[in-house]
Amino acid sequence: MINNDVITQLESTPAETAQYLRGSLEDFIKVFYYYLTWEEFVFKPFHKRIIKKLESVVFDNPRNVIISIPPRFGKSIIMRFFVAWTYTLNPGCNNIYTSYSDDLVRDFSGKIRDLINSPLYRRLFGIAIKEDTSNKGLWQITGGGGMRACSMGSSLTGFGAGSHKSGRYGGSIVVDDPMKADDVRSEVYKQHVISYFTD
Repeated sequence: MINNDVITQLESTPAETAQYLRGSLEDFIKVFYYYLTWEEFVFKPFHKRIIKKLESVVFDNPRNVIISIPPRFGKSIIMRFFVAWTYTLNPGCNNIYTSYSDDLVRDFSGKIRDLINSPLYRRLFGIAIKEDTSNKGLWQITGGGGMRACSMGSSLTGFGAGSHKSGRYGGSIVVDDPMKADDVRSEVYKQHVISYFTD
């Protein structure tokens, strides 16, 4: 169980805590969800399956993963914590996030940025976002990585996901809700989404 005393104890041993949290996305979510909201994240069995699959993306390197569950079941929350967690493993990560909605994109990117800039994250991992690149659409980590967040159809020219420089996990493209519900019936729009993803 996470509470204020646990957070204080974790802060008192930053090196050990950082090493422990790098090895477990679930525990990273437990700690930082509580730290940011003062509530515990309630893990359902399907949340744990998603987390294990995301850990395998980092540690075992499968190329493509699809997570398909109804809205409001925690998928996007877990993905936000996942992206923030990847920078603890490699500050050189380059991630791209895209969705059909500009509002979703700004919210997703802004919450990751705020998590990384939180005092606990900075104390444990020594990572921060460069002040001159801190807008919600594009920001960079002091260690060299970055995040590009844009709606479907926007230009991604000049920014890629992933990095092979270090031999470690280098980043992902997160496609979260590429279509709004009304567009699902449109073959034209579906083809547009497929083309955007593949091209």
